[in-house]
Amino acid sequence: MVTWIIIAPGTAFVNSEKPGWRDKLVSEMNASSTHLPPKLLTKYEGQTLVAYTHIFPAAVWAMAVPLQFHPLIRKKYRTFHKFLGRVFVYTSFLLMIGFVIILHRGLSYENYLEGVEPIVIPGTSLRCVDAGLYMLAARFLYCAVVAVDFAKKKVFDHHQYWMIKHCSMGMWVIIQRFLGILISQWYGFVYGQYTASAYYQGRLFLVTGVLGIIASVAIGQYAILLLKKKDVLVKSE
Repeated sequence: MVTWIIIAPGTAFVNSEKPGWRDKLVSEMNASSTHLPPKLLTKYEGQTLVAYTHIFPAAVWAMAVPLQFHPLIRKKYRTFHKFLGRVFVYTSFLLMIGFVIILHRGLSYENYLEGVEPIVIPGTSLRCVDAGLYMLAARFLYCAVVAVDFAKKKVFDHHQYWMIKHCSMGMWVIIQRFLGILISQWYGFVYGQYTASAYYQGRLFLVTGVLGIIASVAIGQYAILLLKKKDVLVKSE
């Protein structure tokens, strides 16, 4: 995920006027893609505010996840764990500020589906996809707040449970990207070279997004279940 954000293809640090190796890589990936809308991978070019409120914090957030859950680091380097935990939560909120900016500037996926009108909630101008993303963002932040509250109360088992829930509300993006690439590659292998229609591109994004959310939440809940069983065994000894 960090590579995806910082290097390619989802980076905001591109400059087509003075292209470097990363810019050329993103441009080539964008041109050769069969399942993504044109120019989607370069949509953040020149979006400095988005870069520093969403893209860069997302990389910090993703790098912090394995460090925060590593048992040795948590037990042996408590000060570092607490410091990184604060940074982790701050970036979570900064990420969501960037997310709102992205939607406000019309940089979300559905804006790049040429010829496809987005579905809006009746009586409003709010798009259904955006409404769903806002609910995910709210759950993402809520889980972080609850986790922090348990940490302050020194109820560390529940703190860990809610941090897992928080991460599962952010990690679904990785699964979505993986599924999108996997499905498009499989389709190309079976049916040969093709260029997906905007309608198919939109449905692929939606379906893989829903599957990514379901899978990420399910994995998180399973991890919590295993931890609870472990905690019960430890307390019974």
